[in-house]
Amino acid sequence: IAAFAARYEKKLGPAPAATAEARLGRPEDYGSWVLFFDAELARDGIEKTVGLWASRLMPGAGSFAFHGLIRVAYALDSGDPDETARALASWAASYAELGALPPPSSPA
Repeated sequence: IAAFAARYEKKLGPAPAATAEARLGRPEDYGSWVLFFDAELARDGIEKTVGLWASRLMPGAGSFAFHGLIRVAYALDSGDPDETARALASWAASYAELGALPPPSSPA
């Protein structure tokens, strides 16, 4: 794991800075989402904020290989509001609804 982390770390750059607004599915708005969720969590707490936003973000649960949903689960397990804000921000910034599956072309 350490070798993978060392290689991957070289690919990382700074997180995008906050902009005027946070828009779903816009990775460049990640910084704005972090600020937004920091404020929401400070005001309403983890349970209420995640309960509200998980239901709003669930149609995009499969986007970014389920990473946002998985990261929120780990953040909830940690109980850390900072990680929860960043996890929700990641999910919101990478949000994309994948749509319905097409009907099968032949019976299975």
